[in-house]
Amino acid sequence: MLFIRRFRRLGAIQDLEMAIALSEAGLERTPKDHPERARRLIYLGCHLRERYHQIGNLRDLATARIRLEAAGESVKVAPENYPERLNIFRRELYKRYIGFGDLQAAVTSQSHAAVDAIPEGYRIKS
Repeated sequence: MLFIRRFRRLGAIQDLEMAIALSEAGLERTPKDHPERARRLIYLGCHLRERYHQIGNLRDLATARIRLEAAGESVKVAPENYPERLNIFRRELYKRYIGFGDLQAAVTSQSHAAVDAIPEGYRIKS
């Protein structure tokens, strides 16, 4: 988190590269059923999307998409933080589709992703 914050403040691309490398290393060490996996996938997807905006490499955008879609599956594993993580996932999907100028796809994708990602039997505590 420190490298991405410094990148956003100072704009040094090497800080963004380090944030991506550390995010990838953390994700590799995170079991598929770990409750933090969704958050780590989301952050890595966000960092890759940010690098795409800086450098313009379409591979970063494609990889960010894969990571964010995987986060949609992983978010089901962490019911204690489910609403917060689903909201982050929803926002990232929105940014992804808006980046391509397709508002209808963004709205449709958000709606479907939100509904599809709700675990069976999940109840919001009041």
